[in-house]
Amino acid sequence: MTSKTRLIIGYIILIPSFSLGQNLQIHYDLGREHFTSTLEMFKTGNLGSTFWFVDFDYNNGQGTKNASLGYWEIARYFAVHKVPNTSLTIQYNDGLTNECSFNPVWLGGIQYIINIKSFSLPFDFLLRRELNTKGITFQLTSVWFYTWKDFEITGYIDIWNTGSDAYPSSKWAFQAEPQIWYNIYGNIMIGSEIEISRNFSGAWTIAREFKEDEFFIIPTIALKWAF
Repeated sequence: MTSKTRLIIGYIILIPSFSLGQNLQIHYDLGREHFTSTLEMFKTGNLGSTFWFVDFDYNNGQGTKNASLGYWEIARYFAVHKVPNTSLTIQYNDGLTNECSFNPVWLGGIQYIINIKSFSLPFDFLLRRELNTKGITFQLTSVWFYTWKDFEITGYIDIWNTGSDAYPSSKWAFQAEPQIWYNIYGNIMIGSEIEISRNFSGAWTIAREFKEDEFFIIPTIALKWAF
């Protein structure tokens, strides 16, 4: 469970006219053996774009496995019309489990979009402030979105550094979540996501708890409904 759905931002921010969309995803996590739901919305207009998503894990371990973790992110992009392919952004991340709350994170910075023929690749250069820890750190984010016939290939990469009193402390962290979707009928898609991470404290499996400086590769099978 992470920010798996920011992957659409880089695509929709290129649309100059107003657009609105949302979708619901249901993932079965093969590494953790539970379901995760994701509800996301994106909207673009003349000033830029807004994106948010909410994740719920269903893994409380009490038979029915009802909601055990909630996490959400919201990002606002303000287009800099005098500087092509550039936006300013402010973002907020937060969440909690049945046992504790996460440290909220504020991010702010610049997005720049590199156009390669018909393909666009946006990069977010961000300052990152995790509350209840010391100092300001940095984050680089890139996303991609590509369609071919009935297939969608999407994904994102986050690279950031953690503070001296964060968890894990003073580490470079990495997370990527490529997704592939196939449209089976109307707005219904089936697909898969693979969470690839290192020093991301949300990475763990049924067989093994989180470990620093170790890569985790955790796949899902999923269903998506766009509405």
